[in-house]
Parts: sequence; structure tokens; C-alpha cells
Amino acid sequence: MGSLFRSLGMVVWAVRSTVPCSTRATIWIPFLIIGLLQVACLGLLLSFHQSALLPLTAPVIHSVVGDAGLHYPTFFLTLPYVFSRVSLVLSIVTSIAVAVATIMFAGVFRGQDWRAPWRTSWKRYPALIVTTALLAVLLYLVSKAMGLVPVHAQATSTLARWGTRAVMVFAFVIIQTFLIYTTAWIVLRGASAVASVGRSIRVAWNTFLTTLILVTVPVLLVFPLDYATGRTDWMIGKFRPELVTWILMVEILVELVLGFILVGATTRIFIYQVEETR
Repeated sequence: MGSLFRSLGMVVWAVRSTVPCSTRATIWIPFLIIGLLQVACLGLLLSFHQSALLPLTAPVIHSVVGDAGLHYPTFFLTLPYVFSRVSLVLSIVTSIAVAVATIMFAGVFRGQDWRAPWRTSWKRYPALIVTTALLAVLLYLVSKAMGLVPVHAQATSTLARWGTRAVMVFAFVIIQTFLIYTTAWIVLRGASAVASVGRSIRVAWNTFLTTLILVTVPVLLVFPLDYATGRTDWMIGKFRPELVTWILMVEILVELVLGFILVGATTRIFIYQVEETR
């Protein structure tokens, strides 16, 4: 019990250290870029029927959910699933923005002015791509594995439906817990992609409960929105299908704010564990 309270205390300390950074407009820029790119991708998916976009977006939708996703209202039924797949790919591209934010947070916590964070992150971009792609692939494999549970079983059994969700969320959290420090190792300590994975696992293991809580809380906060988009079959039967779009927009906004806090708190714990305790 004592270790739990100590871990909670460290999480609170890291978050409290991050919150004052919210008044620095420059640190928000990387997160706003990520949010705008997500909105742009969602807009492209919603406009797939436009003649100019059809050759680009229709194959993406078809490759994920088949021909049914190209027709109304099934399109909105499958939109959250398609958007989640697009977001995984987009995360590889936007990993440079997360790296920039990490450098900025580190500058604040160290009491230094950050220098050329975009240039530094660009130099380390190949390693960032590798580690972010690894995370994306692992999360994709987990979701595919959960898809092996028969749809009929999930539709007819509450235990099967919630059990599948619980296992998937737990797997997501564990994977992100052990890989969450890779970006900091790459841009703050100059580690290679392979080395950053091993060192991230080591830091996460040494601070397992703290890091687990830090990763889990945002996941739980977003879960109601994830659940809503996961029950589009019920939603479309009760409301207008277009409501799915607004829920996804709200989710993007919530994740932007939570991402700011998560990256800041992760950077604070990393600096404490790797630099200040030595």
C-alpha cells in the first residue's frame, strides 16, 4: 500500500510540474499540429465521396472495412474503426511533434532555454519513426487478436464483450507503459532506436506502478468516448449517424489536452529518474 501511495504521489508531482507549462503558448504548438492533422484526416474521410478525393480516400476505407464502408449510413458505423487505423499511421508521422514537445518540457524542467527543438527532433526522426512504428504495430496486432473473438459472442454475451474490451485496454496500457520513455531517450540522451526501447523498458520497470498509473488515467478518461464510438450500431439506431463525427471531434480535443499532460509528466519523471537521482 505504501508503494501505491508513493507512486500516486509521484504522478501528482509530475502532473503538477506540467500544468504551469500550459501557459507557455510555444509548447502547445506541437500538440496543435497533431490535432489539426487529425482533424484534416477526419475531414478527408468524411469527404471521400468528392470526385477529387475519391481516388485517395476510397481505397483506404475499402482496405479497412470493405465496400460496405463506402455507403450511407454504414460509413458512419465503420468511421471510428477506420479513423483509429488512420490515426495509428498518423502517429508515426507526428512522432516528431511529440519529440519537439519533449525537448521543450525538458528545457523548462531543467531551467534552461530549449535550443532548436525542431532541428534536433528532425535529426533524430529516423529513430523516432522506428520506435513509433513498433508501438503502432504492437497496438494493431493486439486489436487484430481481439478481433478473433466471434462477433456473435460479443453481441450476445455481456461477459464476452466487456472481457474483450478489458483485455485489449490492459494490453494497450502495458505496451505503452514500457515504450513511453523511448522518445525521451532518443531526443534527450541521443540513444538509438534499439537502445531506446531497452532503456525505456528499464526505466518503466524501475517506476512500474508510477508509469502504469500515468498511462492508465488518460486511457480511462477517454474510455467513455471510445465506448461511444465502439457502439455506433446502437447510436445510429437512436440518433443521426452524423453524431459519430462530433464524438470523434470531441475525442480529438480531449486527447490533445491529455497528451500535453502525459508528455510533460513523462518527461518530468524521465529527467528525475535518469538525471536527478544520479
